[in-house]
Order: sequence, then structure tokens, then C-alpha cells
Amino acid sequence: LNPDPCCRLNRELMPVSRFTMTPLVMVVNASLNVQSVKEFVELAKAKPGALTYASGGPGSISQLVGEWVKSEAGIKVLEVPYKGVNAEIPDLLAGVVMAAYVVPQVIVTHVNAGKLRALAVAGPSRLAMFPTVPTTAEAGLPGIEAIVWNGIFAPAGTPPPVIQVLHRELVKAYNAPDVKNQVLATGSEVAGDTPEEFAAFVRSESAKWSKVIRDANIKPD
Repeated sequence: LNPDPCCRLNRELMPVSRFTMTPLVMVVNASLNVQSVKEFVELAKAKPGALTYASGGPGSISQLVGEWVKSEAGIKVLEVPYKGVNAEIPDLLAGVVMAAYVVPQVIVTHVNAGKLRALAVAGPSRLAMFPTVPTTAEAGLPGIEAIVWNGIFAPAGTPPPVIQVLHRELVKAYNAPDVKNQVLATGSEVAGDTPEEFAAFVRSESAKWSKVIRDANIKPD
């Protein structure tokens, strides 16, 4: 949301490697009479402004993808901002809000218990923990992907040979069986991008979310 971010790629930070990537999952309270994204959109169009979704507040990825879905689907759904996912999950379970976009590890127990219903995975592929849940593209919202990621950067000016050594050692650590298994158990995946791939990914994410922010006219709180 900051038009002049303090840290710019290659000017202050050098990408080394992306570590993990975790797609958000669109979920609804199980009492909502929808079984798919298509039915959610149809209900939202039939009752404009009646449905709600939880977000992490201005600039959060859950807000950005929530507004993106509204724009792409042509629906009106009321955003209810929370200070964090730990605050929104109880209200989602209680039906105070009807939908949310969250990382899989915080809702898998509730989905398996039948308290929440997962409608779509906002990533390029389905998740092993939710094999029957379609991706957003499969569910009728092509192009919409919301992935939480983390990675390692080095200060700008770090010599390329040092970057390459860091990358090699980090990828080795990422792919250690115990590390990889822990990552997969949370619904995430190990990326291990090269520095060039990581830089391209950061640029594409920046361009994607900048457009969403402009189109939805999202401002800092």
C-alpha cells in the first residue's frame, strides 16, 4: 500500500532464495448453503451485501484476495476486518462472518470436523491435505492466486559468488527430509528458487497486487 516502499529489489535487497509458499484457502461456515465457489457467487449476487468475509485488515493478503474475488466475480460481499487470524477463526466458526481466506493449517481441523467448508485453494495446484478441493482456476476464478511466501534476501551489493553459495546451502537445508516434511505437513511447499527465479517472482507479485490495490482503491488505514 505504500507508494514509496523503503526497500526496493536490487537497490537495497538481493534475492537469494524463496523458502516456502502457502496458498490461501477460501472457506465458509458450514451452515452457509453453498457447496462451491459458483454457488457462493450466485448467493452473493442474489443477496448483494448480505454475505461477509473476514480479513486481516487494510493491506493484508486476505483483504486483497477478498476484494479481488469480489471484483472478478462481480459481487458485493462485506469485509469484516480483524487484528489477526486468531481473532477471526472463532467468529467464522460461530457464523458471525460467513467466509474467509486463510492458510490451510489453521482450518484443516475445522474442515475435517465439518464446521467449515473449503471451497477453493488460491494456488496453482490442489493441496494434499484437501485433495478434493479445487483450485480457484478449477472453481471458475482463473488467474486468482494468493500465496503466502517467505524467503531469504541479502543486502544489496553482496558479491554474486556469495549469493550463489548462500543459495546452494539454503536449498540443501530446505530439502533436508525433516525440514521438508514439516513444511508439507502445514499445507505449504518448499520452493528453493534460484536468485533469478526469486527476483522474477517478487516482481510479478508486486505487479499483481499493485493492480489489485489500484482497482479496489484500497488505502492504508
